[in-house]
Amino acid sequence: MATSNEDEIAVAQAGDTLRKIATRHGTTYQELAEYNHITNANRIYIGQRLRIPKPREVGVIKFRLFDLIGEAIEGLECKVISLGQEIVRIKTDAKGALPDIKAKDALDTFELWVKRFGANEFKKVGEVKGGTTERIVAVKSGKQKIVANTKPTEEKHVEKIVKGGKAEKSGVSWVAKFPASTDIAMLESEFGKDLKAFIAALEEGGITVRIATTYRPPQRSYLMYWCQKISDGKISAEKVKPFVPEVEGDAPVNIDWTHVDANGKPDLEVAKKAAEEMRGAFGIGTRPVGKPYKSNHNFKKAKAVDMQFIPHWGIGKSVKDKTGNLIEIKERQDLFAVGKSYGVTHWDLRPNKNAIKDDVHWSREGN
Repeated sequence: MATSNEDEIAVAQAGDTLRKIATRHGTTYQELAEYNHITNANRIYIGQRLRIPKPREVGVIKFRLFDLIGEAIEGLECKVISLGQEIVRIKTDAKGALPDIKAKDALDTFELWVKRFGANEFKKVGEVKGGTTERIVAVKSGKQKIVANTKPTEEKHVEKIVKGGKAEKSGVSWVAKFPASTDIAMLESEFGKDLKAFIAALEEGGITVRIATTYRPPQRSYLMYWCQKISDGKISAEKVKPFVPEVEGDAPVNIDWTHVDANGKPDLEVAKKAAEEMRGAFGIGTRPVGKPYKSNHNFKKAKAVDMQFIPHWGIGKSVKDKTGNLIEIKERQDLFAVGKSYGVTHWDLRPNKNAIKDDVHWSREGN
């Protein structure tokens, strides 16, 4: 969605969340995140300036329900609620569709509730606003449970708002899921500011910086951590615990580490080979990987970066530390000292260090 110089601006205050700001301005946190190109709606910082999207024109909502392989779900009982009133309760037709809903106002919110399989209860699976044009909202569901949230979209296309269902076997296909970021803006604001200052000093000194990772989704940390443990033989695949989202809206990881066959039996030899292939594709090697939600690369902390330099360790160059002193880089320890002056600490300088090496990792405290 394009922005305009005439957009209303909201400034995040202490205690604000994206949801609170959105509510104050008559929009949803999903729209606010999309409009401001925020990739994780659970993280904003004090003083952040947010453009408020203008009200949308009235549109038509078409709810359609599909399963995980794209087949229409027929006969699933649903209800749509707006302003606390039930608008319709009906089963999906042969195309997985519910009756069209015409919004009276662009900010009208429609909640979609779906009856759980095998249970006499409904679960809210998301909400969507009136929008500008006819919109299709597709619900992808497994047959056991329905989880996750929706976010609105202004364009006419299928929007997945529910995830879950049959697990996918482990292997290299998982490496492309839950991609990491190289954007410094994804980091905690103060650490990001210090990192930018450190990188600016490096570049001024003639050192090229290559960032590999700033933010890493907790799901990616989960995949990396356990494929390494399985590969090293430190845990058998059938003993790996499922990913448990700790932040509202975080997607599940429907992975089958054990490679269960048609008879329901695990193939642990194939499972270990698949984990080894994942480890190689992730490029982990022997480097340590933090657990999900514990890693400094995850948003609960967001104070870590993986990066490399040309020339290697900047040796032969001179770089200014934070106080302005020009430091000749003769060995890696010299570069470590410069980074620490900016509050960016290399892994080797962390407290309680052990023999494990991670040459690319820098963070606030080194860990």
